[in-house]
Amino acid sequence: MMLLVIGLQIASTMAQSPTDTTCNVSPLPTNMHDFFKKINQTYEIKTLRKAGVDCKIEVCVLVHENGSYLKHKFLEPCHPWAKKAVEENISMLNFRPGINNGFPTKCWTLVQFRYTTLN
Repeated sequence: MMLLVIGLQIASTMAQSPTDTTCNVSPLPTNMHDFFKKINQTYEIKTLRKAGVDCKIEVCVLVHENGSYLKHKFLEPCHPWAKKAVEENISMLNFRPGINNGFPTKCWTLVQFRYTTLN
C-alpha cells in the first residue's frame, strides 16, 4: 500500500478580523516537501495508511510578514489522527510572504491537500 498526496492547493488569502489584512500576492510555502516528508513519518499517518483511510485537509495559515508561520485553523473536520500529525508539524512551514501594495504583509492563506491510499 502506498500513500499518495493529491492536489496540493494554495488558495487566495483571506482576512479573518479587521486587524488582519488581505494580500495582493498570496504567501507561498517554500518547504512543503519537507513538511509532507515529516508528517508522513508520524505514527498517526502511518496508521491511517495501513487502515486505508483517505483524508482531505484544509488549513488556513496566518503568515507573518517575514514568511514565518504564526497560527492556523482547520476549515473542515478531518480524521483526528491526521489533524494531530498536521498540528504537531505545521509550525515548520515557511512561506514567501504575502505582498500588499508592494510590501510584505501578515495575512492568511489556505493550504489544502488530500491523502489517498493506493493498493
